[in-house]
Amino acid sequence: MKDGITKQYAVDEVKDTVKYMSNNADEYGIDSDNIFILGYSAGGYHAMAAALQLHKEGINVSGQILCYPFISDISEQYSELTDEQKKTIPPALFILAGDEPIGKGSPEYKSALDDNGIPTELITYDGALHGFIEENNPEYDKLHFHDSKSPEQEKMAGQTEDDIYAWIDKIIND
Repeated sequence: MKDGITKQYAVDEVKDTVKYMSNNADEYGIDSDNIFILGYSAGGYHAMAAALQLHKEGINVSGQILCYPFISDISEQYSELTDEQKKTIPPALFILAGDEPIGKGSPEYKSALDDNGIPTELITYDGALHGFIEENNPEYDKLHFHDSKSPEQEKMAGQTEDDIYAWIDKIIND
């Protein structure tokens, strides 16, 4: 906890954003029946926890996109759900970067979802480094010194974006 800000505070921020966008969908021209939550690294944890907590509250998102998420232990969030809720959790796409240790909790969460018949997909990008997706976007131009910003990493980031779009399309249209 830094400066009084907890993990739950960040999760609540994600939940509040989902609720706001859903309640104001017409104003923003979005389909409130097709809201997905995406998070990178620690944000992957926040996305997962928000999706589970919203689900527990009876508010569903269409999917969770968890990019190299820091999921160390799912039991805290997952165990609070009823057996019926566990069977209706939103689908999840897991994006992992090569052989990094931070995403090691993803298979445990994926397995829990699979055990309850929840659609999941796990894609590992061999050779990709942690942060490769967002760090290869134009707003990260100042990070040229970082290993995950390179032509090879940029190519994988582009492929990842295509894979995410294809997964969203599959979830919406199946």
